[in-house]
Amino acid sequence: MCAKSKILRPYESFASRDAPLPKIYQACGDDSLKDEIKTQIERAVMIVGFAFMFGLMFMGEDMRGAVGSSLDFLCGPLAESLPFHVVIFILASATGLYASIIQKYTINWDKMREIQERAREFQKEFREAQKSDDKKALKKIEKKRAQMMHDQGEMSKQQFVPMGYTIIVTIPVWLWVWWYVGIHTGASAVQPVLTTIMLPISGLKEYTAMWMGFMPYWMVWYILCSICISQVIRKVLNAGV
Repeated sequence: MCAKSKILRPYESFASRDAPLPKIYQACGDDSLKDEIKTQIERAVMIVGFAFMFGLMFMGEDMRGAVGSSLDFLCGPLAESLPFHVVIFILASATGLYASIIQKYTINWDKMREIQERAREFQKEFREAQKSDDKKALKKIEKKRAQMMHDQGEMSKQQFVPMGYTIIVTIPVWLWVWWYVGIHTGASAVQPVLTTIMLPISGLKEYTAMWMGFMPYWMVWYILCSICISQVIRKVLNAGV
């Protein structure tokens, strides 16, 4: 734990103020500066990411279409040379890889595992005390509840940090797929016309048909691909609890 500057004053009385500080004190200052810079960057990215997301929600289809079509120079050639369900798989894999790498380096997984282990121990102690109706043990466990709530809040905060980074990349990719499907389906569709997609279990479905009445099947396929690929990537990167 690095000492703060006000604690370093006694050291200054034993040496000239013009003399360089020992390396241990310099390291403390460097670490605190790096942590502060990292915190400010994460905060800025989260603000930009969520502002971008909510802005698109309220700016209407024209704005969403403009953002989606802006990626056509990058994604369009893929759609021209590959079946569209393969294109969705590639994009889902790319965003899954990006999200996994961001989570790997923005979340303190050791701390997350430690919190989850403490939570499991707390739940075990609580169940055993309830089962045995041990009033003394229950009272002791109750004192730990505040710390557990603090730990849960810290874990939620850790999981929240990567969202700003992933939103900035994932939402434009989603909007491109939405835009591309929109102009290549229906009565006024341009070539190549998209019709149906073969999905596991569900079978053959239209791209724009709704799963359970609220989610188009192209998005179902995207989410399935992203979840599967992300699980593999996280296993390889050892990013997870």
